[in-house]
Amino acid sequence: MKAAEFTDMRPPEALGEPEVATESNRGQWSQELDFSVYADSSVTLPGKGDRGKNCGQWYPQEFCDSCGEPRFGESRCLERSCPECWRAWSKQRATGIIERLQKARETADSGLEKRAVHAVASPPEGEITSLVDVDRGFRTAYEKAKAAGIHGGTAIFHGFRVTDEAKQEWARETDSGDNGPKLWQWVREHNTHWRELTYWSPHWHIIGIAPEVESDDSDWIIERIRTLDNYERSNLDSYRDIAKAAMYIISHTTFESNTSKDSIRWYGSLATTKFSADENMSSGVIDVIERKSAEAVDEPQKNTGSGEDEPECENCGSTGFSSIFEAGGALMDKGWCNRIDREQERRLNTAFQWAIGEIEPPPGLKNPTSEADAREAFEHLL
Repeated sequence: MKAAEFTDMRPPEALGEPEVATESNRGQWSQELDFSVYADSSVTLPGKGDRGKNCGQWYPQEFCDSCGEPRFGESRCLERSCPECWRAWSKQRATGIIERLQKARETADSGLEKRAVHAVASPPEGEITSLVDVDRGFRTAYEKAKAAGIHGGTAIFHGFRVTDEAKQEWARETDSGDNGPKLWQWVREHNTHWRELTYWSPHWHIIGIAPEVESDDSDWIIERIRTLDNYERSNLDSYRDIAKAAMYIISHTTFESNTSKDSIRWYGSLATTKFSADENMSSGVIDVIERKSAEAVDEPQKNTGSGEDEPECENCGSTGFSSIFEAGGALMDKGWCNRIDREQERRLNTAFQWAIGEIEPPPGLKNPTSEADAREAFEHLL
């Protein structure tokens, strides 16, 4: 039995960076296993599946608050397997991680109790080979992390590591990652299928609270990647640090295909049955934490040059819109209907009936995949 080591594994040149560009070799399994693995072909990565039902179809999504003109939009499934929606899904999950962790740090009694870390729990070779083992491995990862001093947090499962050959190719192409994509981004975007660039080497990333560092006799390796930035409620840097780590880890989390079984789970003092995130906090504090969490996750998409202005109604120029599913209430408001003409009322009613499934476009226009197709379908319904 070897002791679980809990040390900062960053190379000196990486100190102060928000996320490690390279991966430690400790805890990895052999790339040529001499036993059978039954789980690897049953799991996948975010964005490597099919679109969800109706994802990418266009339909009336909103209506103008001033004149009732429908506004069309593209439906999204927000499923983790979807090639179009996995980024939005990962942003949602990362935001949840930041919020919960920061709320736990906010309510902690002392500075040490607010300290958070990113660590990796790696099982001994051969211990995790089936989906049943993966479920059991979550529970073991929780216990090993708690024994090492991380008393509560989130555990994110990874089934694969990148092969040495692929790492070498990535380093050559990206100047060791300094001027290009991170390793797993490169794997995801490579022309070669990601499975050919990886091998089965299961492990769990832990982002959690660790007021003390302890050692534990264990056959698992518990490796602290880094200590996260200090908690400061109104300092965006405190949120950015978690966001960058969480988004990168979630980008290649591993989950069972065609199921809703989660690969991102809370444990210990932050388990959903033990920690109520909004208790003992004022609404003002909650608002700050939630706003900063969302801002930290959205930040990489800011200042990209898109510069889209607030949408305007094409009929009257107004910028106020409501969900199409609120149109039923608006159409029952006689005062509001009297302010728009009969034609606009008819157009809104038709759009609402389409959105709730009471009517549908004719064959050939039933599932529009562009705004132009949706508008053509709408005209046929009027």
